Amino acid sequence: MSKLRTAYPNALAIERIWSTGSAARLDPGQDHRKIDIQKLYAGFYEDMTGSPLDDEALNLLASEIAAIELAGREVVA
Repeated sequence: MSKLRTAYPNALAIERIWSTGSAARLDPGQDHRKIDIQKLYAGFYEDMTGSPLDDEALNLLASEIAAIELAGREVVA
């Protein structure tokens, strides 16, 4: 806080505001790296836009994730 006061001398406190979206549905101790990437992105999308992904977008997301994972497993000789 002392470092912040050098730039912001009138700062009194810092508070973390918890999201009310899908991020709030995660347990505070839950590791986001262990969540399925499709669920993680769908939650992010819903938080940002206010509406869930439709079936077509979910299918597209699943195919793109599969393609990325496949490309990551390929060995370039």
